[in-house]
Order: sequence, then structure tokens, then C-alpha cells
Amino acid sequence: SLRAGPLRRRLVRLDRNPLIGPLPASCADEVARDLSDLPGVCARLRDDWRTGHGLNRLTAHNLARQLRARLARRAEGKLAPAAVDLVVTGCEVSLWLGEQFAADLAACFPRLAVRCVSANKLLGLWGQDFPIPQTGHALADDCWDLKDALVLIVSHSGGTFGSLAVSNLLQASSDRLFVVTSEWDTQIGKQLRKLDCKMFESRIFVTGAGVRPAEPCSLTVAATHCLLTLILEHITLVIVRSRELREQTGCVLTEASLSELDRCARDNVGALEAITGFTRDGVSRPTETSKELRSTGRRWADHVLEAPRAWALCALYVLVTVAGVGAPCSVAAARVLPESFVAGRVALVLDALVYVFLGEIMTALLRLVQGRTLLHRMGTRSIVVGDVPWVAQSVEAYLSKLFACSYAYASVHVYGANPGDHLVHRMTHRVVRGALLACGRPDGRLAALTSAENAACLSVNQASSIQSLGATCESLTVGHNPFKLPLTNAAVFLPTHRPRFICEQILAEENKLKGSSGALLGAYMGLRSAKSDATTRRGSVFSGGPGRRGSMLRGTRRASTSRPDATGVVSDEISRAVATCLKEEDLHAAH
Repeated sequence: SLRAGPLRRRLVRLDRNPLIGPLPASCADEVARDLSDLPGVCARLRDDWRTGHGLNRLTAHNLARQLRARLARRAEGKLAPAAVDLVVTGCEVSLWLGEQFAADLAACFPRLAVRCVSANKLLGLWGQDFPIPQTGHALADDCWDLKDALVLIVSHSGGTFGSLAVSNLLQASSDRLFVVTSEWDTQIGKQLRKLDCKMFESRIFVTGAGVRPAEPCSLTVAATHCLLTLILEHITLVIVRSRELREQTGCVLTEASLSELDRCARDNVGALEAITGFTRDGVSRPTETSKELRSTGRRWADHVLEAPRAWALCALYVLVTVAGVGAPCSVAAARVLPESFVAGRVALVLDALVYVFLGEIMTALLRLVQGRTLLHRMGTRSIVVGDVPWVAQSVEAYLSKLFACSYAYASVHVYGANPGDHLVHRMTHRVVRGALLACGRPDGRLAALTSAENAACLSVNQASSIQSLGATCESLTVGHNPFKLPLTNAAVFLPTHRPRFICEQILAEENKLKGSSGALLGAYMGLRSAKSDATTRRGSVFSGGPGRRGSMLRGTRRASTSRPDATGVVSDEISRAVATCLKEEDLHAAH
């Protein structure tokens, strides 16, 4: 029976359970509800972290304490050379988020041994009597030492088969297991609570998003990314404040950099409100950005729905002409030239040609009425998403799941690629008339991201320049830099909620901030060259190091440290300081 059997111990109580939220009410559109709840969930998550009312901060404290103990053992030489400090694992979208989190940790702390691997690969290698070789991956039986390693399992549902099995499998190697999930009482949470632990050793991070029945992941991805960002900030704060830990991990961040990261993450809630058109309280408040995004979406929906609409018009034409008034050419010939045999035959041929090409005719009429390109290919559309790996993969999964139950003539083919890496190699040979390309653009107004935006723009331009009969793919770019690429069909410019960095202010004062990514890259290269020439000419007379302008161009110090106003405009004090700095360097160069 359920009372005595092991099945009951594995069940999660859904009602009168203080560790989980109530089940959501049924809804006609679960995906739309997730999008409308997105700003509110992320805002509550940040507020809970800031106030410390929940247990996320306690879990973060336990994770940091375990990490400090691990680094202390490494400093004492008690760990093997192949020992891994932190393993991040998960499946599908959770894995892609974990990969970005692990990459960020490795970039911030180069000497920290961080690894990210699929839960299915761990099960295939260590969870089978006969291991599955992980061909093509740097994972083998003896290459990683996971003894007492910290393990972070990312699973928003808390019940994904691979992640759940790994939470049991790795207990044989380490008891320092943590999970990022939606609520406290999940299947993986039950497994981790069974581990021997002392007081205040929480192991569960929660997003507070609750149960989300929608298969396409939108809210869960954003909430998990927000929580992983908070965890990264906490780990960074612990390491940055200790000189020993900074040296041991090779930390490349400063407290100023950390404050800038926190500021951008905090302003992210306002950006989500502008994108979704909903406030953090769930109130619909459309913005110019949300209206433009929905308008572009409706245009692409017209492309996708073209086939069923054309089919409906064809069916209507056949019914009217066959069962109603008759074929138009034959009827017209019979009325104008009733006794002409040739005219009747010609009319029949014309009516037959109309029926043969009726689909193409109705499609062309639809495009004319809707103001869309006539020469696009007819048939199922292909959509290519270009962005950094975790974004491209998540959007590809989201969009393909939206069309998972669609009919064949109202479906799409979805692909994802990285414009800074393999979008050109994987996708440009597939460009046809009417293919749909959506690409995210980094904010190239920052010196640190100008080259990244330039690479993305070059990929989009190359794909958009492949033409047939004067038509090409329909490309869309989304980003913050307000410059539309000439070859793209549309561009959506997201509002900027952060204050300006000093590198942006320098270009703004020289009227060079508005322009293409190539123009911005040229402007920054010109500033760096001018600074290098000035330093060379000064020689040993002025030994001020690389110069203050060089530190500005790196884009790592934002002018918000001088309390910018609400509009994000740099204060007068910073402007005067920048102008004075430039004058001093010009004076030294002249000397």
C-alpha cells in the first residue's frame, strides 16, 4: 500500500505543504502567463536575497564556507592535481545555464578548478556497470577527481531524471551537494535533505517560481539565470575580500567591478518590465519596446501562417467556382463570345492554369495585401537564432517547443548558432529567400564589447547579402546600440537602464557614440593609438604608466560611482574630471 511502501516516501505533498507554493490556477495560455510573471518573479527573488528573509542567503553562506574549506585544503597540498573544486551539472536548458555560470566563474577565478558536464554523461560514465565512452568530450574515468568536490545541480523542476540520479550517484564521492531548483520540496531536495548535515547547512537554492506547466521555458530560464548571477556575486564577494583567496584563485575582479555587476543585475528588472510590457506586480503596461517586439512577432507570424491562409482561400475559390457561379474565364467567354469554339477552349485552358497555380496565386495576393515581400520562397519557414551559446540554445528549444504540436503546414524549422563563432559556417549556405534570421547584438558602445558586436554584425551582413532574384533572408537584430544595419529588414533597440561607462562618455563628448560597430571600433582604436603616441613621446619625462585614458577605454569603471542622475547621464563632476584628464595628457604630449 501507499502508506507502507517506498513509493509514499518519494511523493511530494502538493497541498498543505509549507515548503512549496500553491498550484497555479488553470490558464488558457500558460506561456503568456509565464512572460507576464517574469518581472515579478525576478524582483521578488532579488528582494528575498537582499533582505535575507528566505534561505537562499543561508545556502549561499554554506556554499561559500565549503568553498573556503576546499581552497584551504588545496593551499595545504592535500588535494590531487586532478582534483575538481566545483562541478556544475544539469540537463538541457539547465545545463546550458550552468555552462555559462561555470564559464563566468572560470573567467573570474582562473585558478579555480570548475567543470561543467551533462548529468547524462556522468551517469553514462560512472552510473553503469559497463561505462559508456564519452567520445568527443574531455571526460574519462580517471581524468577528474571528484573526491569531496562541491557539486551544484541545476534543475528547475527538481525531478529531471538525469539530475535526480546524479544527486544519488555523487553522494558516494562527496557530501557537498547543492541544487538550484524552483521550490524547497522537490525530488532532488528530498535527496539532499537526507545527507548528514549540521545546523544551518542549507543545500537548496530556490527561484520561487513554483510549478510552471508550460513546456516552453521562458520564466524558469530567466529566474534561474537571475539566481545564478546572485550566487556568482556572493562567491566573488567572499573571495575578493580575502587577499589569500584572491591570490589562490587568481581573481581578476575588484570590488568596484562587483558593484557594477550588481548594479546591472539590479537594473535588469526594469529592463524586463520594458521588454514584456508588464510591471513587477503583473499589471499590463505596454511600452514602446514591447509594442515593437510584438509588432515584429506579428509580421513573422504572417509568414508562418501564410500557407494555411492561402489554403483556405484556395478552398473558398474552388467551392465558389465549382459548386457556385462557375469558372470565371469560362463564364466570361460564354457571355462575351457564346458561339466561339476557340474562345471557349482558351477560357478552359486559362481556368485550368488558374487551378494549377492557385496556391501560388493566393499566396502572392496575401503578400500584396499584407505588404510583404513577393519573392520569398513558398512553404515552411526556417528560423535561425543567433546569439551566445546559452541564449541561442534556450531560444531554439523555446521556439521549437511552441510549434511541437502544430500542423505541418503551420510549422517552422528552428536552428541556433553563435554569430561570433559558427553562424556563418553552419547557416549561410542554407540562406534562401524568406528565411528568418534573428540575431542578438552586444552593446558595442562599450569598448569591451565593440569587437563582439562587430563580429555579430558581420555575420548578419554576410547572411543578408546572399540574394536570389533580388531577395534574401529577412533578418532582425535586437540590441542596445541604436544603429540599424543597412542589409537587415528590421532592428529592435532595447532601452538602456544602466548609467554610462566613462569610455562611452568620452565618445559622446566627441559625437562618436552613435554609429555602427565598425565606426565605434575605429573610434576606440583611434583613442588608444593617440594615447599610445602620447605616452611614447613623453618617454621618461612622464612616467605615469599606461595613462588614465587607457583605464577609461577598458570600460571597467563606470561613471555611476559619482552618483549619476536618474536618466543615467554622467554628472558634471565626472565630465570635468574627464576633460581635465584629457587636457593633461594633451599638455604632456605637446611638452
